[in-house]
Amino acid sequence: MIIGSKQVKGMDFITLENETGMEVVLCDYGAGIYQIKIDGQPMLNGLKDYEEWMKDSAYHGKCIGRIAGRIQKGELSFEGKTYQISKNEGENTLHGGKRGFSFQKFKTDIAQEKDSVRVDFYYDSPDGDEGFPGEVTLRVRYILFKKKNTLRIEFKCQADRDTPMDITVHTYFDLGGEKNILGHELSIDADEILAYDDELIPQKYVEIPSFMDLRKGKPIGKVIENDYFSKLGGLDTAFHKLDRNKKTPHIVLTGKKYKVDIYSSYDDAVIFTSNCPPFGMEMNNGNIQEKHSSVAIEPQYEALDFPRMMVKKKEIQNNFIEYRFERKDDEK
Repeated sequence: MIIGSKQVKGMDFITLENETGMEVVLCDYGAGIYQIKIDGQPMLNGLKDYEEWMKDSAYHGKCIGRIAGRIQKGELSFEGKTYQISKNEGENTLHGGKRGFSFQKFKTDIAQEKDSVRVDFYYDSPDGDEGFPGEVTLRVRYILFKKKNTLRIEFKCQADRDTPMDITVHTYFDLGGEKNILGHELSIDADEILAYDDELIPQKYVEIPSFMDLRKGKPIGKVIENDYFSKLGGLDTAFHKLDRNKKTPHIVLTGKKYKVDIYSSYDDAVIFTSNCPPFGMEMNNGNIQEKHSSVAIEPQYEALDFPRMMVKKKEIQNNFIEYRFERKDDEK
């Protein structure tokens, strides 16, 4: 297993490579994934310039939290009390506030195991951080396996009091560095979607309409051409299935030459088709950022279900996301 690193503005970019030729570049800033490559071909999309990537408000590859998603007016109502969370999207809170986990430097520990290498990122979030209640200790663990094109991400949270936590990685996929992801086929283990108001504040779960039913897979371009998306420009939607089978793929994304099976412990996944990116920016997959040039896939808890996402005092919350990449020529 090859391990290398470079520093940019005091932040460490860590490169891992296994025996299959899978390369993963991680960063201690935001405990994020800068890039993944198979056969030298990029699987992800993010800003090429390291400094721009670190401060990027589109969260490319970053760990987001304490709570993924939007909180209306930044008002977190939990156990009979309302906490004012920092607002960073107009009057609302998005992905943890102005200085959420995406914009924090994590401590790092790297270890070689028998069949893998792991990189652990640690962050201690004090009580009142961005307005959230309770002191929280977070560990984000990345595991790259020696002989498999697999990257596993494990989240471990502990708190000194009951508090809600919904952590995920905001990874943008473009398998093989294609010009856009409209031809990528997407399948999701879900039977409901989340309805939103005009500010994309979660409202309630509703039966999934037929044109958005992705259980059998559809090209992304065929889905978002529906008039339903005329205002948003594409998907920015949570797909939901309560108590889904965690041993089967949560999401499958298939490009021309590569596919990725995504497993997770969560019941929801937010899909965002880069409807309003910073157009014209140079990306780390060799392309120029344009509309629909990538798709963000964010497994997470059910929106605003704070009791379900609660970390109980002195207990541990564990979750995982796992990416299993395949070359389509290798499929049996």
